[in-house]
Amino acid sequence: MANPERIVTAFVGSGADRPGLDRKAGERLAFRLKALAGLDRFDVSYGLYLYAFPVQQVIVQAAGGSMPPLQLFAASLALTLVLATLSWFLVERPMLRLKPGRPDPRLTDPAANAASPAGAFAIGRGGG
Repeated sequence: MANPERIVTAFVGSGADRPGLDRKAGERLAFRLKALAGLDRFDVSYGLYLYAFPVQQVIVQAAGGSMPPLQLFAASLALTLVLATLSWFLVERPMLRLKPGRPDPRLTDPAANAASPAGAFAIGRGGG
């Protein structure tokens, strides 16, 4: 994922060339962009890619082989979004949790370490 600080610097610059914008304003904007980065926890893009064409074909066949493009777009988008969302929560996300090499957040996040007994155990054994 792109680094929010680099995005802000690319668009805003250091602030020296714009009198109304200082470095602190750029940092606040970068902080807000980081909060938006949590959107990657809900990623239906692969499901949209995977299901769009089959859904379009089923809709066209159900409509008798012909359908106006705007109606096809609206109907297929709605149905594909539902299928992609179900796919994300029922298939993709559970499978990503099984992916090897993903660190346990209790072992890498200092805030989680302090807040949980398991985290305290992880710190005690040198994992934090």
